Amino acid sequence: MPKPPEPPTSQRRLVSFTMKLNLAESSFVEDLKEKTGLPAAEIVRGFLNAFRNWFDLPAYMAAELRKQMEERGLNERQYFSELLAREYERSVHGDGKGRQGARSQ
Repeated sequence: MPKPPEPPTSQRRLVSFTMKLNLAESSFVEDLKEKTGLPAAEIVRGFLNAFRNWFDLPAYMAAELRKQMEERGLNERQYFSELLAREYERSVHGDGKGRQGARSQ
């Protein structure tokens, strides 16, 4: 009789699933595999953890950003996209405090 599977530990419960990626997504993961030397599953897990843990920001920073996100009715993906767009605008056009963007120098 086969041995029954061991229950997951209380600290870590693993869930396994198959993910289908289109060619562009697959190429992106393959590039990251080459750059990092990590397996695809570890790369995807890293992205999930980064989003889940707010990129390891201190708790007070993450809490304030989460509050701003919720007040604006955005989800994490929308909010991070907006933050990146704002940072791009600051870097290209300057922040109005004398800082010049890379393209305006």
